[in-house]
Amino acid sequence: MQNSWQRLGLFLSLFCLWPIAIAQDLFGEQPLPGVDEAIQLITDADWDNQQLLLDFELMEDVYLYQHRFGFSLRDQNGNVLEDFADYALPPGKDKTDEIFGDVEVYYDRLTLNLPVTSVPLVATELEVRYQGCIEDTLCYPPTRKVIPLANPSPAKKPPAAQAARPADTASSNNDDGGFLSTLQSDDANAFNRWMNDRSLGLVIGLFFVGGLLLAFTPCVFPMVPILSGIIAGEKEPSASRGFVLSTSYVLGMAVPYTFAGLLVAVFGAGLNLQFLLQQPAAIITSTVIFVLLALSMFGLYELQLPAFLRNK
Repeated sequence: MQNSWQRLGLFLSLFCLWPIAIAQDLFGEQPLPGVDEAIQLITDADWDNQQLLLDFELMEDVYLYQHRFGFSLRDQNGNVLEDFADYALPPGKDKTDEIFGDVEVYYDRLTLNLPVTSVPLVATELEVRYQGCIEDTLCYPPTRKVIPLANPSPAKKPPAAQAARPADTASSNNDDGGFLSTLQSDDANAFNRWMNDRSLGLVIGLFFVGGLLLAFTPCVFPMVPILSGIIAGEKEPSASRGFVLSTSYVLGMAVPYTFAGLLVAVFGAGLNLQFLLQQPAAIITSTVIFVLLALSMFGLYELQLPAFLRNK
């Protein structure tokens, strides 16, 4: 039995060492190059054209798998700003690989231009994932690099931000055009910059109008008969009583959401809530809460306020 284990260990050792023996035949007595030596990555940010530049320099007989690339742009809190899911890599050279079968690979040099939807206003970091091999020798493990990118200077703002300046001193008609063009802009920060140059009263008015428009969305329609039933169920219904009940109903929903929005705006970035809410513990907790609340709708239990509060 012991001899069998010894033979198995010898076989595994030879199996793991055979790539090194082949590499010594190809490269002489020189050691194999490391992944950073065989695959050199140079990055740059071209904020004027809203793109990130990546340049891969490969040693001779080294290639990169097309399907092993991955990119993501994050802020310093780990929030994903761009995942480049729709980015199409350039066509590579067809190859029948021993590991992945029929694939496309890149040799010598590869230059990529990653388009950015909007120029970030904070310092960011680019995560690049890739995997390469030495022809008929060995494959490097999947590589992950995180490259910090400096905060773009104000002079390198996107065209949408520069176009917002003349609209400040234009006539009211131009203001309306600037507002509509801002809503149609692909820049995620365009509306934020537009509001920074407007008065507080105008911003509050816009959100008030937006709230009224939300009242006509289909998800609100089921609440109309409920509220109407509450008002009509009064012993002595009147216009003033209906207005008070309606106002109480609306404020009861608006105030908690407003308070929650303020908390997220003040503490959300520091606590990295987006990252925390994507963790398995947060998702499982939310799922359990929804399941428990759904059981009440099936009649398993009844959840309601105490009688003295309902009577009031």
